[in-house]
Amino acid sequence: MRLPTTLLAAALLALVPLDTDVSVDVNSGDTISRQRTFRVTVASSDPVTQVEFYVGSELRDSDTSVPYEFKLDTVEEADGSLQLTFAAYTTKGDSAKKVVNVKVDNEVGAGADVHVSKGIEFLQDSKWDDAILEARIAMKASQSDDRARMIMARSYLGKGVLDKAQKYAEDWAQSQPDNPDAAELLSGIHLHRAFSTLSRGTDRNEALKSIQSAFKEAINTRQRLLESKLQKIGEPSADNVLIYADSAMRAGRYSMAIKALDPVYRRQLDRPEITNRLAYAQVRSGRTQDALNTLKQMEKLSKLDAYGNALMAMVQAISNNEDASTKYMTAAVALDSESLGVKTAQAFLALRAHKTFLLSQVAAELQRDSGARPEVNYYLAALADALNNYGEGRKYFEAAVYTEPLNEEAYLEEGNNSLAFAVRGKGTVDEKKFLAASAQSMFETALEVRPESYRGLLGLALTALLGGEKADGLRYAEAAIKAAPTQASAYYVYAAALAANGRNAEATKANQTSWKFDPKNLEGRSVPNGFEAWSYYYKWDRVPVISAPR
Repeated sequence: MRLPTTLLAAALLALVPLDTDVSVDVNSGDTISRQRTFRVTVASSDPVTQVEFYVGSELRDSDTSVPYEFKLDTVEEADGSLQLTFAAYTTKGDSAKKVVNVKVDNEVGAGADVHVSKGIEFLQDSKWDDAILEARIAMKASQSDDRARMIMARSYLGKGVLDKAQKYAEDWAQSQPDNPDAAELLSGIHLHRAFSTLSRGTDRNEALKSIQSAFKEAINTRQRLLESKLQKIGEPSADNVLIYADSAMRAGRYSMAIKALDPVYRRQLDRPEITNRLAYAQVRSGRTQDALNTLKQMEKLSKLDAYGNALMAMVQAISNNEDASTKYMTAAVALDSESLGVKTAQAFLALRAHKTFLLSQVAAELQRDSGARPEVNYYLAALADALNNYGEGRKYFEAAVYTEPLNEEAYLEEGNNSLAFAVRGKGTVDEKKFLAASAQSMFETALEVRPESYRGLLGLALTALLGGEKADGLRYAEAAIKAAPTQASAYYVYAAALAANGRNAEATKANQTSWKFDPKNLEGRSVPNGFEAWSYYYKWDRVPVISAPR
């Protein structure tokens, strides 16, 4: 703690001790740098009341109990000579002091580059305090060094000091408004702040608004970055089609990827790297039948590799062909059991079949080998939720979103989980209302990622129906039908919404249409109410998450 210099303090320094001696673990002529802590020893026949620490003539700190320790942040001082004084006072009014003349050398003259390099090394090793010191020295050498600001922002984020992390990230982003890394870091900090707001137990509804706003900002930032990269690639051609498709799929632009890949696929049917990407984009955009046709063509040519077989296993499961799904997954594992695509497909099949023991085995392997990937954290969150370990589920959800804000499936999982509590939980009316609001927030966020997400629309429809908002439920269900005209869940929820609004003949027709797309689970069922529609959606309409092909 810095204390103001006073005439009294200056006068006390001049006193000469009689029975008191002061020693300190630094000598005149020593060189000091970075953070330096001094330990003072006082030998006195009388009790010591206080020990003071001066830099030059300025009183910086005082201590009244052993051990007498004082910390000096030398980065705040100019490189060069510096006088330090340690003064002790006793109950009898005696005093003693120790004066040392040291040299501060933080190698500011070596230039910013040297310290930025050291800071990055410390950053990579998660040595946040050391990284901050090097970045501060770099900023003394060059006040406008954005690399140093980046190190400061990331280090304070690592320490959880969000105010300072945001300040340096904002400085960086303001200095380089077109720098995508600065923008992404700042949006990530906003996510951390939003989550910490909720965990501190403040007003939950305000915290929910804060989180949704932070999600939106992070999503928009990420979308701008990925779309900028996509534009830089240019129009798809035979030479860049794979790079273009991968970039489009990372941005969630599956239709663009399909449009680029389809003509190449038709000309060159024997290229698994084209087929796998095309089928993946078709699956992720809800075009299950198209994906099935694409993969079957490759199978005719005996070119279905491990990833293709894994994707086929998922498609067959979605189509309720369980025996075929098992056959293709067996083939995928035989071809490459260590493939990330194969393992995430196994996780999807286990989750969809509600086989939590098998999912826990696969998830453990995924966490061990690829624990930082967003799709892995999604499955870890889903597993934790299935085991009623909601605290762990929330942790993995947050990790998935931090890693990739464009994580539609994570938002849907969190929304479905909140809605499940609102529907089946035993909380108060207010608690259930908050959970429903939380579910709505997550479904709306999924739509920020993909406006055509029929699952997000169905989530909103069900949240509205279960909350008694019949007109809104119907409006969202109609939008879901338009977004996914071949999905059983869309028609089943639509039937429930029509019935809730008194349109019974249309509800019967919509319900019977749902049978066509999932005869195994729906054929013969009567028109559902909101709860029955939600139960089907929650159980069977899982997002088919598989790592993108490589």
